[in-house]
Amino acid sequence: KFFEYPDIEATGDMPQFMVLINRDEPYYKTVHAAMREAAAELVGERLSFVELRTEFTSAFKFFKFGASEGLPMAAIVNWTNGFSARPYQLFLHSKESLEELSSTKLVLAARRFL
Repeated sequence: KFFEYPDIEATGDMPQFMVLINRDEPYYKTVHAAMREAAAELVGERLSFVELRTEFTSAFKFFKFGASEGLPMAAIVNWTNGFSARPYQLFLHSKESLEELSSTKLVLAARRFL
């Protein structure tokens, strides 16, 4: 399923494929659409797709990311100690790369993780 932060409570302890993104950048609509397509293709899998935008600075700080560094960025978070609890596992998928954020590449990365 696809979620937009902060409405992610329904993800529970499920791993999250997060895309950190700036809504004001030209790439936003393309990446947003790719995330939704990937989520639709993997519906029913134990993985949620979460869009985290730069206006939610506290969430960026939680993951120790700068709100403008390396965007767009994608990573998979595995909540090993429960949702929103540290420590957690973080697997970087891409940084500053639109090519890696196509729906096809998101699905391939998600399947490798699963």
